Amino acid sequence: MNTEAKRTRKKWTKEEDNFLVENWGKIKVDSLCKKLGRTKRAVEERAYNTLKLGHQTQWYTLLEIQHMVGINKDTIRKRIVKTNFKCMRARTKQKPYMLDEFQLKRFLKENQDLWHTKNLTINIFSNEKWYLEKVEADKFKTNKYNKAWSEYEDNIMLDRLSRGFTYEDIAKELNRTTEGVFGRHKYKYRLKL
Repeated sequence: MNTEAKRTRKKWTKEEDNFLVENWGKIKVDSLCKKLGRTKRAVEERAYNTLKLGHQTQWYTLLEIQHMVGINKDTIRKRIVKTNFKCMRARTKQKPYMLDEFQLKRFLKENQDLWHTKNLTINIFSNEKWYLEKVEADKFKTNKYNKAWSEYEDNIMLDRLSRGFTYEDIAKELNRTTEGVFGRHKYKYRLKL
């Protein structure tokens, strides 16, 4: 009795090749595999060896960036919109923003005030001068991002606001971002704008 599983290789169709060529670099390999019903190895071999499509750019969603860098995805999205940062929009109903490795580096370099080096879970900088300077500067900074609010801080914020302090002044006093103080006041206390 033969117990070996018989391997069947599905031939690539012209439609599959066209789909792969059209979407290579725009859709992640895992998604391409699901849509084509093929393994990751099969898709990559077809793209690299047969179709000569080259290395696929790795795209990161805002949620992936949030996990890698420690910045809330909504904060990233707001900063992208506010600064008209050039990046790709995914082909889905929600059209989320996506950044490749070069865009991610540029975004982090231009928005150093949003993140702290100790929160990074990846190393894509490889001894770039600005990054090494940020590492040194962050050694002496306390992390003021994504910190839970205490009741004491809430009381300080409400007191200062009632006395006419600006969000910026309160942020400096509490060692928080201006956006964080404004967001806490707006959402926690149902601020009407």
